[in-house]
Amino acid sequence: MPGDGDSMLGREAEHAVAMGFLDAVAYGPAALVITGPAGIGKSTVLRSLVAGARDRGWRTMETRAVEAEAQLAFGGLADLLDPWLDSVEDRLPPAQRLALGVALQRLPVGDSPPPPLAVSLGTLAVLRAVAEEAPVVVAVDDLSWLDGPSARVLAYALRRLDDAYVAFVATVRTDDPDAELSDVATALAAPVRRMHLQALDLAAIDALVHREVGLSLRRPALAWLHGVSGGNPFFALEIARAMQRTGGRPGFEGLALSTSTGALVRERLAALPVSTLWPLAAAAALGQPLITTLTVAYPDAPAALEVARSARVVELDGGMVRFTHPLLAAGAYGSLDTAGRRQLHRRLAEAVPEPEQRARHLALATDRPSEEVAAELERAAVHARARGGSDAAAELWLHAAMRTPVEDPDGIRRRTIAAGGFFIQAGDPTRARAVLEEYVAATAPGPGRADALRVLADARSSDDWPAKVRLLEQALEEAGQDHRLRSEILQALAQASRFTLRGASLEVELATAAVAEAEAQDDPVARCSAYLTAVFAHHSTGDGLAADLLGRARALAPEVQHLRIFMQPAFCEALIDEADDRLEPAAASLAVLQASAEAAGDWDSLPLITTSLADVEYRLGAWQAAHAHAVEGERGARVNGQALALAFALHARALVEIGLGRTADGRRTADEALALTREIGVVAPGHAVSTTLGRLALEQGDLEGAVAELRLAMDAERAAGYGTPQILFGVPPLAEALVALDRAGEAAAAIAYYEAAARRLDRPSALAASHRVRGLIATAAGDEERAVSEFADALAEHGRVPEPFERAQTLLAQGEALRRFRRRGQAREALEAAIEIFDRLGAAGWRERAARALARTGHRESGDSLTPTERQVAELAAAGRTNREVAEQLFMSPHTVEAHLTRVYRSLGVRGRTALARALPAHDEGHG
Repeated sequence: MPGDGDSMLGREAEHAVAMGFLDAVAYGPAALVITGPAGIGKSTVLRSLVAGARDRGWRTMETRAVEAEAQLAFGGLADLLDPWLDSVEDRLPPAQRLALGVALQRLPVGDSPPPPLAVSLGTLAVLRAVAEEAPVVVAVDDLSWLDGPSARVLAYALRRLDDAYVAFVATVRTDDPDAELSDVATALAAPVRRMHLQALDLAAIDALVHREVGLSLRRPALAWLHGVSGGNPFFALEIARAMQRTGGRPGFEGLALSTSTGALVRERLAALPVSTLWPLAAAAALGQPLITTLTVAYPDAPAALEVARSARVVELDGGMVRFTHPLLAAGAYGSLDTAGRRQLHRRLAEAVPEPEQRARHLALATDRPSEEVAAELERAAVHARARGGSDAAAELWLHAAMRTPVEDPDGIRRRTIAAGGFFIQAGDPTRARAVLEEYVAATAPGPGRADALRVLADARSSDDWPAKVRLLEQALEEAGQDHRLRSEILQALAQASRFTLRGASLEVELATAAVAEAEAQDDPVARCSAYLTAVFAHHSTGDGLAADLLGRARALAPEVQHLRIFMQPAFCEALIDEADDRLEPAAASLAVLQASAEAAGDWDSLPLITTSLADVEYRLGAWQAAHAHAVEGERGARVNGQALALAFALHARALVEIGLGRTADGRRTADEALALTREIGVVAPGHAVSTTLGRLALEQGDLEGAVAELRLAMDAERAAGYGTPQILFGVPPLAEALVALDRAGEAAAAIAYYEAAARRLDRPSALAASHRVRGLIATAAGDEERAVSEFADALAEHGRVPEPFERAQTLLAQGEALRRFRRRGQAREALEAAIEIFDRLGAAGWRERAARALARTGHRESGDSLTPTERQVAELAAAGRTNREVAEQLFMSPHTVEAHLTRVYRSLGVRGRTALARALPAHDEGHG
């Protein structure tokens, strides 16, 4: 294993950085990503770091991902965990031990798959157990090819290792030093360090060629070699070996040498005996190239591999064959023509023991239809899904459909639709659309095609909702009397009606019809799904039927655990909890669902869950957490191609950014969300964004602009028949803007309908907002007694729901009203309470507005003492923390920290942190 000075020729500086990185692990989790083009030496630096960790007595977990393994579920995870499982499995709970055994194929798959979350929790437990005695380095070579299930589980575990001494190190093949990193690379709670490898200099190439090839070149030849290789060590060595084999020299006409990567690799492999061809190609084609497996396929493999090892084409490590460079593996497999590859895969299908690998090789061994092969692929797809690999399952279902004989159209339909559904679930709607559109175009109308149209419509959720509606309407026409199919189509149409604002009555009508179709059959999945669709439809109208329907769905929950999480009762219940002001239970439920979706690889559900969590955290006042969730939801939706989920995530992010006073960022985010909703043809998220922009205009004093934005959204929602507070949440700020414009009559009319719904449904947040508006109307009319009463009622309602920002809004409005009625002491009390909340939230703009109102009461805020928040900021700053460090510890923005410090310096009459440290004790004595 390389790692000493000699092996790092030309990479001494990078080696020093790697060793310095290991030093950082002594302080907690750390992450390093080594980037660079193919052949530049990323693997060498990684191996150096791993060797350095071993020299320190640390534990190491390693995997080298290759393209052949990218579709094999948990192949990389097996590499990482297998060497350690036996020593720690007695410390794992039985469910986690079983789940890992099944996922890593150490145990057979049972009748029902283990809970997907158990695989992730088991991985986390193994990492913690291994790290108890010594720091752990988790190393992934060529991260881009790590299989999806392994990447998902590893990211889940790393995100939860806040206090463990674990380092994550990976190589990524890219020319861009600032390339976007995957979720795995950024999962640890630590900044990601980057190391981008550049070309080696002339002296390093000279020393490398001399050591590895035994070739000493004069200066002109060396300069030529350095130039044509670009300082890339892999290319330089391959060119040098070609020069050595042919006796060629630079500038000589007879030098038969191409500097392209493919030609260099071919020349390197061509120098080996012919007997190595098939074993090397087989090693390249296998996900786990064990010498024992290769020997079953090719009895002469051990001798051939020894020759390849001597030529430094492969390494033999613990019974495993590893190519010294991924390009050599690609070249070995690419040396076979189509017929040769099929022959190779036929042999490997007989040699490999795992069902997924066997099925994959069977599929690649022929392009002819075969029910035997198709059935094998289907069994492998079910096996992959049972182990939690939805992306691997999608590929296997697709191969099964392609190998199904034309005489079995039902089999082709069933397998094609399954492939499309799993591609959507794995976060690849574009691939699902391509598969299903081809099938629909080649299939006659009827129930079979209607089912494919239904799934195709699901895929169109990512780019074109009017097209989705048309596909669903076409599917309904072709569905015949198939109750299950008709129910599913009607449910999708009901949901589309909501987002495209086709009307509340139509949504309820479609949802009701879906329930009737579902109840005509004995299928718990169909009934549960239909009930949940109807829950949302009736909840949006506030007709009181949603609770009964949710209870019926909840009773079926144990029978629908295999569905995508956003289709399960628990997710629906969390959304209803939030809409009904049960914010803390909603947040707890969504956090559990988020972890479950991560663990199960349910990428289709994850952005919806995460964005919903951002909305709840915003209302609870955890704005930094809300922003992080919104960004995570946005990233997931972009990766998945989920345009609707992206629009909602962008709105959640804009809401927090505007609240934190990052107005320019928030407006840009909101504008992107609006453009997206117009592009894909949905209305509901666009109205939410318009409402947020209307509230921003109100905050900034643009009253006419606020009324225009808010009325546009609210009038359209009300005209469509949606009259509940969670949908018409823009009515209170609309009424507030109208009051400020001396249009109190219009404000009263606007709030009356909203308030009636709030009372009918007993929604404390909406009742509080209604009382606040009534208080403003009374203040404008000079009715002091009514105003005081309304604000008191608003604060009482706020006491029923933990929504600090709205409470602070009411306190601000109350304080301004009390000042107008010359109750200055009470006004100061209300305004100081509002300032305290705005401080805690990081709502800098609103804080300044409240401070100005406080100053108008005759109170000089900087004169006497520090607020509790200012005190916390001051203590941390006096201790030497930077503004960013203070912000991270107190969950506020650096801008807010700076604003607090400005007021603290002014209040204490000091400048700078040194003077602050001296002044704080004196301030405490004076205010003790």
